[in-house]
Amino acid sequence: AAAYKRDFIVSNYTSENGLINNSSRSVFADRENNIWISTFGSGVSKISTAKFPTRTVSEGLIDNTPGPLLEDLAGRIWVGTNNGISIIESRNDPNSPIRYTIRNLERRSGLPHLNVFDFCMGKEGTVWVATEDGVARFNSGIFTPYPDKSILSNSNTRQIEFDDKGNLWIGTVSGLNRLTEKGNQIFTTKDGLPNDYIRKIIKDHNGNLWIGTNNGLCRIDRGELSKPLPKISNFTGLDLPEKIINELHEDRQHNLWIGSDDALLRLELNDEYDYKNLTAINLKEAGFINTIINCIDQDASGFLWIATSRGLHQFDPQKLRVVNVYRKSDGLAGNEGSLCDAM
Repeated sequence: AAAYKRDFIVSNYTSENGLINNSSRSVFADRENNIWISTFGSGVSKISTAKFPTRTVSEGLIDNTPGPLLEDLAGRIWVGTNNGISIIESRNDPNSPIRYTIRNLERRSGLPHLNVFDFCMGKEGTVWVATEDGVARFNSGIFTPYPDKSILSNSNTRQIEFDDKGNLWIGTVSGLNRLTEKGNQIFTTKDGLPNDYIRKIIKDHNGNLWIGTNNGLCRIDRGELSKPLPKISNFTGLDLPEKIINELHEDRQHNLWIGSDDALLRLELNDEYDYKNLTAINLKEAGFINTIINCIDQDASGFLWIATSRGLHQFDPQKLRVVNVYRKSDGLAGNEGSLCDAM
């Protein structure tokens, strides 16, 4: 069933709630089907179908420049910013006026750098973070840098993802890294990458890794992930109007959605990965008010939530049509934002 704007309540976390600055970059659907949005310049918003208290939280986010979002195994929302990390935790005490508490993590918590670009979860729910100056894992209340940033292709890390073999893949501004028990291995354009600037890494339902770069898309098949010289399948033949990949997202129907600054494409993930199974969405005809696709996530009802530079779009992937557009005038903290799949 279609969802209408009047069914949703928008709640904002901004500098008025104690935030230091204003700017945002991320969104995802949590386990309760709330949609969390970080909007450039204006903090974090939450779109909820349930009534949400108007009272503000007692503590504020560490910064109003949120980027990546993650929900951990305890249901806490991790918000990465360019000034550290905030953890939003729900309080289910009906007698308390405070519904959420926020814990902030900074350099004294062990973060190698305050500018946070990505999260992922490792074994037993351990949270890992990619920052501008290396990768770290969170354990017993503090971050521990790992691996030593000197072995990476670049300490400016942008993406992190575990594969099914337990290898940690780290995307940087100048190469892809595979961290195993034996050490780190670096891959560049000489090894088949379309570009050395890694913008997105995701793992699909078959365990293959898809990698978005500044010059197109590539894939490493599951069977190649632990080989000394894995084959990198280059998808530069995809007819992208803009080769810089902003977002990759696999929906529950096993379609890979590819977002760039001027395109939204759907690639059916069958065994052949044939270009014939690639569909380019006519953004204007589909109802988009902006063509810069920043990020994508899917809610429990099957809708895709697609963030652009001019609003958040609720998109029907079956009809290939926009259902709703949410902007600042609808209660969002700001118009410009992006989504990151952090589930």
